[in-house]
Amino acid sequence: MEARRKAQKRLLPGRVRDRMGRDRTSDERQPAIRLHEDAAPIWLRELEGVPASAQADEARLLLAAHAKPPPAGNVLDLCCGTGLCAVAAARAEPSARVLAADVNCRFCAIVVSHAKRNEAENIVVEHSDGFDHLSDADFDEIYFYPPAHCSDMTVRKLIAQALLRLRVGGRLWLAAQRRAAGRGYRRWASAVFGGGARVARRGGCEVWVYRKTQSDAAAAAARAEELAQQETHSYHTTVSDRQFHFRTKVNVFSWSGLDEGTRLLLESLPDARASRVLDLGCGYGPLGIVAARLYTGADVTMSDVDRRAVDLARINADANGRPQAHACISDGVKDLPNSRFDLILSNLPTHVGNRHLLCLLRGVHERLSPGGRFIAVISKQLTVDRVARDIFGNAATLAESSSHRVFCCEKRDENGVDH
Repeated sequence: MEARRKAQKRLLPGRVRDRMGRDRTSDERQPAIRLHEDAAPIWLRELEGVPASAQADEARLLLAAHAKPPPAGNVLDLCCGTGLCAVAAARAEPSARVLAADVNCRFCAIVVSHAKRNEAENIVVEHSDGFDHLSDADFDEIYFYPPAHCSDMTVRKLIAQALLRLRVGGRLWLAAQRRAAGRGYRRWASAVFGGGARVARRGGCEVWVYRKTQSDAAAAAARAEELAQQETHSYHTTVSDRQFHFRTKVNVFSWSGLDEGTRLLLESLPDARASRVLDLGCGYGPLGIVAARLYTGADVTMSDVDRRAVDLARINADANGRPQAHACISDGVKDLPNSRFDLILSNLPTHVGNRHLLCLLRGVHERLSPGGRFIAVISKQLTVDRVARDIFGNAATLAESSSHRVFCCEKRDENGVDH
C-alpha cells in the first residue's frame, strides 16, 4: 500500500481548477460546454494524457458550433477525438445518424461514454483508420479537424477521400489553425472541391465549408490513391544476425526505420524460455515479431490502441513468417483475453499521461505470471523505472545508451520470492 501511494505521489498531477471553478484533479474535470446561447450544455470529461486537439480546444469548439446536420442526414465526425462534434451533431438533429470514427480505440471508448452521458442515442462509434474500416455508405455532412500528429499527405488523402464519400450536394466542414499547415489544407480542399467558403473565424482558428457539386470524382480518386501509396514505406533491418522486413506507414511511431530505443531493447533480450509473450504498444510490430523468432514456439500477442498500427503488425507478422505473432486492439492490457504472460515487452508510451501510465504499469503487473518479467525501454530523462520498482518491488537496468535505458522487473510469486 505504501509503495502504491509513493507511485501515485510521484506520477499524479496536482489539483487544478476547472472551467466551472471547481477544485478537482485533472482526470475528474467534466465542464459543461454551451455552443450556442439557446443550446443545451454538452458534458465532456477532460482527460489527462489526451491531446487538447482531441478534446475541446478552440478549433474543435468552433467546428462543433456548425455541426447542424439535415433531418435524417448521414453524418461523419472524422478523426473524432473524444467526440465533441459527434455529440453536438446528434443533439442538434436527433433524427440524424451520426458516425464517430477515430484510429485510437481509447478515444472511441471515451466517445461512447460521452454519447451516453449526453443522451445522444443516435451516435455510432467506429474504430477506423480514416475511411479504411467504414462501410460504403455516403454522407451528407463530414466534420474534419485534422489531428496534430497527422502528416500532411494523410490529411490531404482524407480530404480527397471525403469528396468521394459525400453525396452530391453534401458538405465537408474543415477546421484548421491559421498556421502554414492549415492554409495548405484549405488550399488543397479548394482544389479538390473546386472552391470553398470560410464560415467562421476566431482567434487562430477557422472553419471552411466545401460542397460536392458533381458526382464525377475521378480526379479526387486518383489523388487519394497516389497519396495512399506515398504514405507507405518499407525497410529491412538486422537484429541478432537475423533479417527482418517491415512495412510501415506515416503517423505510426518510428515509421522510417527501427528507432534507437527499440533496437536497444531487442539487443538486451535475455536468453530464456517464454511460452507466452506480449508486445504492449506494438506499433507495426518489430518487438513482437523479433521475439517470435528468438523465443521458438512462443505464442506472441501484439497489442496497440492504434488501428493503423495493428493492421501493419498483422501484415508484418505474415511477411516475416511469424504466424504465431498475432496482433489485436487493446487499450493497455484491459481489452486482452484473460490470460497471463511470461514476458511483457514495451517501448512505453509515456505520452499518455501520468495517471494512465500508472494504470498501465499496474495492469502489466497483474497480467504477468509469477516469475514473469516486464522489460521496457524509456528515455533516460524519465523515471518510469522507479515507479515500476514501487509496483514490482524490483527493477534492474539491463542496458543504457546515450538517450535510452532498458529496465527489467520480475513478478514475485505469492510468497514474495523472485524466480
